[in-house]
Amino acid sequence: MYGRAQDVMQKAIDIAIATSSYDELMGICHRFIMDKKEKQESDTMMDDIEYNIRNPHLQTSEIIERHETQEKDTRKTCKICGNKRHNRATCKLDDN
Repeated sequence: MYGRAQDVMQKAIDIAIATSSYDELMGICHRFIMDKKEKQESDTMMDDIEYNIRNPHLQTSEIIERHETQEKDTRKTCKICGNKRHNRATCKLDDN
């Protein structure tokens, strides 16, 4: 793995020197290193955080009930009978 990376970097350095763009190559490499170090540090910090936050006053069944009531039913409701499987145009209780 290192051998291949060294070959690629050696070619990049040779081309950068030949085209007078050594500083550009160094900038690219430096930004790459800094970006990856930041991500690595950020991931490590996120792994250290414990997400076991709870309200000690709620029992498990209360938490489940609260979650279920917070979920919104996105189906349309019939304006005539109030059921969710159809609308007022197809309602069987409509006399029109």
